Amino acid sequence: MKIHLNSSYNSTMKIITILILPVLLIFSSCAPARFVKPLDKGEVAVGVNLGGPLVNFSDMVIPIPYTSLYAGYGWKDKTTVYTGLHLTALAFSNLQLDIGASHEFREQSGLTPGISGGGSLIIIANDRDFRIYPTFDANTFWEYADNKWMTYAGSSIWLDFFKGEAVNQENAIFLMPEFHVGQTYSFTSTELTLEYKFMSPFVKGDRTVAEYANFSSYGASGLYFSIMKRF
Repeated sequence: MKIHLNSSYNSTMKIITILILPVLLIFSSCAPARFVKPLDKGEVAVGVNLGGPLVNFSDMVIPIPYTSLYAGYGWKDKTTVYTGLHLTALAFSNLQLDIGASHEFREQSGLTPGISGGGSLIIIANDRDFRIYPTFDANTFWEYADNKWMTYAGSSIWLDFFKGEAVNQENAIFLMPEFHVGQTYSFTSTELTLEYKFMSPFVKGDRTVAEYANFSSYGASGLYFSIMKRF
């Protein structure tokens, strides 16, 4: 997508600030749900995702272009371990990783959805700081049309042990919930996914650097696109 940026210095600095400042971390993870349905045992998958919170910029509504690469491995039946590297953060000299696992607790049976869940550690480091944020998630999913389509919905909790240290967030809270819904389409060994997130519904959006495009004065909405290849 081609974006026409405002030529003024303030507008340019605004978009750079949006990309760099860690204040965006108050709106939970910068990536979509990982491996809602775990891989088969011994299966490997690699993927890339693009997208983030929706912001108002130069008379447009655009998702912040966070990008990450990720990989997963079917460690056991119904259990996948994975890791992700956040490329946008890396471009600004911040190492950001997510390392976790996903497990299928119940198989889908007819119209009764499958249930999965898991947890991860979000690791963020640079030459001045090092932080770890635990997250936990739960999902329901439905496969249909010969398993080519999968609709899912779920929620995650982000634990912020550094509350009160975010920019303009003197009263930041310890638990950062988010809710998401997504649609996956599979063909051969490739999957395409589009996901919507509503992040940090108890944090007021006007207390941050970014001007979020949202239906509420609290939280932030985000869109994410992913493509994944199974081996």
